[in-house]
Amino acid sequence: MAEMMQVERWLTRRVLGWALFDIASSTYIALVPTFFGLYFAQVVARGDPSASAWWGVIAAASLVLAGVLAPIAGAHADPGEDKNIKKRSEGFRAICSFERR
Repeated sequence: MAEMMQVERWLTRRVLGWALFDIASSTYIALVPTFFGLYFAQVVARGDPSASAWWGVIAAASLVLAGVLAPIAGAHADPGEDKNIKKRSEGFRAICSFERR
């Protein structure tokens, strides 16, 4: 009788977590900029013809700001020899939680 092959389970908890994160992230990236841009143009700017241009400027500025701050935040997040990473990152956490409200 032939030996039974042992099949490795590919859907581990780690793979499932990554897949769910990827779905959530992709959905956010696809929906939020699209619908928030419409909200900005119609509600915040009250239908002003230049609202789309201003939305583009705001989106570009946010990407530039993220590009400038990402290496700084990464340097602070990298513990290296610094044992006080938790204390240093509290300011970043406070700013992020303040911005989300």
